[in-house]
Amino acid sequence: MKTKKNLSGTFFRSQNTETGKWESRCFEDIDSKQQIAIIKKANPEFALNLTLRLADALNELGDKLKIVRK
Repeated sequence: MKTKKNLSGTFFRSQNTETGKWESRCFEDIDSKQQIAIIKKANPEFALNLTLRLADALNELGDKLKIVRK
């Protein structure tokens, strides 16, 4: 299970693979199998909005940390 960072603010109900309990986790903190399942179930508009939100989160993080790749 990935470490919770809650960077994007895009929360989903996810079953913790270690404890079996259900919890709210950000998309980027969910394991890749669960991420794939979410995307496969999604309609194109949902997938587009998720992609845009993740892109915004990366930009915000880069701004806060003053990260620019050259």
